Amino acid sequence: MAGKRDSEITVVVPKLTRNEARYLRDEMIKNTRKIAPGARGSIAVGKKENFESIMHRCVNGLLD
Repeated sequence: MAGKRDSEITVVVPKLTRNEARYLRDEMIKNTRKIAPGARGSIAVGKKENFESIMHRCVNGLLD
């Protein structure tokens, strides 16, 4: 897949069990490595009440 790398993806999937969330996280990581091996990203699993702090950590991690 050739082209300019100027796109990103943001995903929020609520109402998951911890196991479902971990599985989706692992599959996204595995498929990202296969589809876009040069891509850099951050992914986190956590509780709804911690969403804001989780998102800040993810964004800050990408900016470092």
